[in-house]
Amino acid sequence: MGIQGVPIAPEAGFGGKYLPGGPPAMPGMPLGGPPPEVLVSPEHMAAYAANCRRTLHYAVNGTLLAKRDHIQHQIGRLRARMLEVAHVKGVMEREIQNEASEALQRLESSESLKMMRIQREVDELARHADAINTLASEVDAVTSAPDAHTAEFLGRYRAMYDACDRLARRPLPEPADVDASDFEREARLYTAAVKERDALSRLLEVKDNMIWSLLDQRREMQEEIDNLKSQKAGLFGGGYAAPGESEGEEEEEPPIEGEGEEQPEERSNEGEEGAEPPATGEEEGAPEPPPEEA
Repeated sequence: MGIQGVPIAPEAGFGGKYLPGGPPAMPGMPLGGPPPEVLVSPEHMAAYAANCRRTLHYAVNGTLLAKRDHIQHQIGRLRARMLEVAHVKGVMEREIQNEASEALQRLESSESLKMMRIQREVDELARHADAINTLASEVDAVTSAPDAHTAEFLGRYRAMYDACDRLARRPLPEPADVDASDFEREARLYTAAVKERDALSRLLEVKDNMIWSLLDQRREMQEEIDNLKSQKAGLFGGGYAAPGESEGEEEEEPPIEGEGEEQPEERSNEGEEGAEPPATGEEEGAPEPPPEEA
């Protein structure tokens, strides 16, 4: 009875070498052809197919789906970046529009003021010209009339002459102090203010960076100081005392001689009235002297 089984890998060939323990290649058989002893059962084919399906399932769910999730995360991050860019652009656009509208309002107000001054001068000159035209028409009408030599004309002559003299002597209004270059000057001032604001913003950014760097250095120095303190406490805290600390604690002032010994004797003698003072060590051990003879 032959050996039944399937090859280990799909690319494994059937010629030349077989599973361990299998029969040798039969002579006369073409290379690469399946030997007649190898029989593939339906159960082995089903198991092999299930193994291949499981391998593909793990390959797809383990690697490809993880990569897909990473790609989707990157896409979401980029879309969020796009929304952020659009939002910041809208905010800056509104600020620029507000500043531009304020500048345009200032320009319009300046224009209206200049136009009002010019229009007032135009009206004044127009009134002066109308007065001259009216007088000229009246003089022309009077001088061209057939009764120019009558007494009526002579009576009106002095008034018309005085009116002509008055209009000739009437000064013209001073020209309005209007300079169109003020708009350009104001625009340049606005541009200079914008540049100055940008420069101040950069200076503030540099100052903030310097402050943050100083704070970081201060934090690092404080950490180094704390580490040194902890190392010092570890060196001198476990049975070792820092030089100068233990000696100062152990040093005590020596007692004064005679102070601590005399106090109990004084207290015992205070209670005995009329008692003789205690004898010293020499008097206790020596014999009493004999009485003196008279």
